[in-house]
Amino acid sequence: MDKKNNDSDPNIEQNIEKVYDNPDSNQIIEDKNNGDKDDNLKKDLKMENIEEQIKLSNEIVNINKKEIEGQNKSNFQLINDIILNKVFESEEDKKQKDLIIKAFKYFAEILNGKSVVDVFNLRIFVSFKDQQYDNYFNRGNFETIAKMYPATIEELLDIFSNKSKISITNSHDFKISNINFVFNLSNKARMTLQNDVNDKAVKIQYYSSLKEQIVFEVPHDLLDKN
Repeated sequence: MDKKNNDSDPNIEQNIEKVYDNPDSNQIIEDKNNGDKDDNLKKDLKMENIEEQIKLSNEIVNINKKEIEGQNKSNFQLINDIILNKVFESEEDKKQKDLIIKAFKYFAEILNGKSVVDVFNLRIFVSFKDQQYDNYFNRGNFETIAKMYPATIEELLDIFSNKSKISITNSHDFKISNINFVFNLSNKARMTLQNDVNDKAVKIQYYSSLKEQIVFEVPHDLLDKN
């Protein structure tokens, strides 16, 4: 019986040496390695480029978004931001300011989707005066006011639905016994917000571009529930 030779076949070793000694074979292997490196480098560069483009796109989107948000800021926000940014020192004044902010928010929300007649049926509606203040109406005259003076209420509803875009041409605040905010609007209308502490209500007055006046009062107890 022939004994198997455990030594390596010299012919196989010789063939392996020939392959690695062959300059063409070495070049092929080297080219392949370089090619793999180039492919990986290209992939890395491509990914970096994609990531950079995404980052740049996000920055552009954020800038555009900020500009659009500024342009599309609601009429409510335009007025509300001025109140928010007003700084008062005393705790009592801060409390009054907070009540005005809450009342104004409630006022804007409750006007949403309302008709002219609906507005005069609101609990917060107090009174309406015409240009000369000759005709004065309060609760109970809803249909009459709606028929005779719809334009003033429609103007107000358009402002708080953003159907009619306004800007603030002038604003100021003052104190006597209460905090008052006054806003002159670009449509020649004016709005005042006052916290009547003694009456326990925030008074919101709207003077239309036609100089008719409508008055609302938002009771403090109504704000406590919201």
